[in-house]
Amino acid sequence: MVDDGGGTSSDETVPFAWPIVNRTDNDQWSPSTPTQPAPLPLISIPMGYALADHHDHCPAWKDWRPWTDCLWYPPQNMYTKIAHACGMHAERNLTGVMELPGEAKPPPMCGHCSFKFRCRRRDNAKDCYPLDGEVDVCHDHGQICTLPKLPHLGCGYAFINEKLKQCFTRPDTPSYVRLGYRKMFESIPKKHCIEKNGMCKCCCGDYEPNESGTECVKPPAHDCPAFGPPGEWSECLWFPLKDIVKHVEDHCHVHPEADGYRPPVVTPPGIHIPEKCGYCSFRVKCMKRDKKDGCFELKLGKKSCGHDDCPTCSDICTMDKINGSCVFPRKLKEKLWDDFTAKSKEKHMPHWKRDGYAKLLMQLPYSNCKEVGGKCKCCCHPYHPNEDGSKCVVKEYCKRVHELHDHDHHHHHHAEHHHSSSSEDKDHHHKDHAHKEHHHR
Repeated sequence: MVDDGGGTSSDETVPFAWPIVNRTDNDQWSPSTPTQPAPLPLISIPMGYALADHHDHCPAWKDWRPWTDCLWYPPQNMYTKIAHACGMHAERNLTGVMELPGEAKPPPMCGHCSFKFRCRRRDNAKDCYPLDGEVDVCHDHGQICTLPKLPHLGCGYAFINEKLKQCFTRPDTPSYVRLGYRKMFESIPKKHCIEKNGMCKCCCGDYEPNESGTECVKPPAHDCPAFGPPGEWSECLWFPLKDIVKHVEDHCHVHPEADGYRPPVVTPPGIHIPEKCGYCSFRVKCMKRDKKDGCFELKLGKKSCGHDDCPTCSDICTMDKINGSCVFPRKLKEKLWDDFTAKSKEKHMPHWKRDGYAKLLMQLPYSNCKEVGGKCKCCCHPYHPNEDGSKCVVKEYCKRVHELHDHDHHHHHHAEHHHSSSSEDKDHHHKDHAHKEHHHR
């Protein structure tokens, strides 16, 4: 493994290396920055609502609202239509959030990726999410999608969905919100991509690209068994990477397979792994099902560790620069994803197995680093460093609805202060905020 200026590999890893590193300021690309493309299904993410579990104490759902038309780019247009369908009034500026790189333009609706959406509501009640949604895929638009490769990620479009899904891995997110948000994502068509002739050929949902990348095909149904109930949360996991992998395997009672994938354990020489910090330490819970060809065995839930989990977990991470910059995590990330892509091709992994391993890899923390005072100040998604690098704050697009309203209310008088405030300030009030969020919906 080499970094910016070259170097040899070691048996340790850095907390911000894998699988993704976000850009800060002008030095590196990030899947959370305006230079990234994104698959269509992601537009519902910034709204901050979710499909909610039914609880006996929760009010009954009201009638379904009308369907939207088939949703497609630009993202702001999609968000506006979904917000209207759900009676949402929280404003989000998505201009530039999901643009294709360079001069590339989005293709016409394609790949079974466009979908209609409808919403229903229920009265506000404690621990009950007030919105429920339903998706109907627009199969008339089934020609294969041709998209440009992502900087540093190639055809890893599926990662963007997972990255935005992890907005709700914050330690201050109530469990019912986290569960509902996960259910929302499971209802939205997932993107499957392969690389052909320097471009990404993509299909969504039950459809996959054929080997030649010329059309979307529907593979035979595998009739997969349902996942069992989630287990308990693990301890807060931390690097080196080999320790994280071992803890997950032990906690989930799974064993590596000869035809599976295990990530290489690499980091630039001389890197010092700090104490748990930057919201980069995390817990997992395991959902398993019986082994069957065509059905990936394991699915993970994730929750970031904060101040209540360990004294330093929410402190910003401070690390030395490598070869004069803070971009070394990006270089490691690129090589690790290149390794996964190469190994999955070498092993001729079917889509279901490749996607299953990719989803596991995506649970690893990825950092947002900026240089401050000659040091690298880093936080892990869904946090990033504030302006002066003194603390980790929630990314704007990951804020919940009530936090957006709080921002609008205080913007004119406290803009600078609010910009540097952390969600930690609200940790002990999330139940009140949840009620406020319901009120604003």
